[in-house]
Amino acid sequence: MSGVTDRARLHWGVSLGETLLVALLIGVMLALTLGNVLNIFVKTAATEALSLSAPIKLYWAERWANDGPQETSALPADTPGLRGTSKYFALADVEQADGAVTFAFNDQFSFMDGRQITMRAASGPGEYPATLVWICGRAPVPHGFTVRGVDRTDTDTAQLPSPCRAHP
Repeated sequence: MSGVTDRARLHWGVSLGETLLVALLIGVMLALTLGNVLNIFVKTAATEALSLSAPIKLYWAERWANDGPQETSALPADTPGLRGTSKYFALADVEQADGAVTFAFNDQFSFMDGRQITMRAASGPGEYPATLVWICGRAPVPHGFTVRGVDRTDTDTAQLPSPCRAHP
């Protein structure tokens, strides 16, 4: 009777080869997904620039609604949100007089340090105050609108948030 129970007894365990195979598969999966994870972090950080630009965009919108667009003046130093910095961004160029708002990545992501995203105003047809929309990065300008300012965006398209990408 003991011979039958000895043969029926199961041996549980994992061989060294099976362990190495599982470790190899996990390593390959991590290597394939790491690039996507970094892009997700960068896109999330880039989205922060959209919210940081709100006070400055409001300043330009109010000013143009009251006085019409004026190319010759820069932002005053007491503009709310002008010194706004965040974990990922800082205002890149305060002296821009064209209404563009440019933010630069800081050193939070070393491979993105100094890269920029620009928001530019585009005015619709008609007399002032006309319809005003903001164009982020490489996003297309709506038909009939005139964009103001220079696009200084030098961030890779894959790392821009969706509203800042050129759509086919």
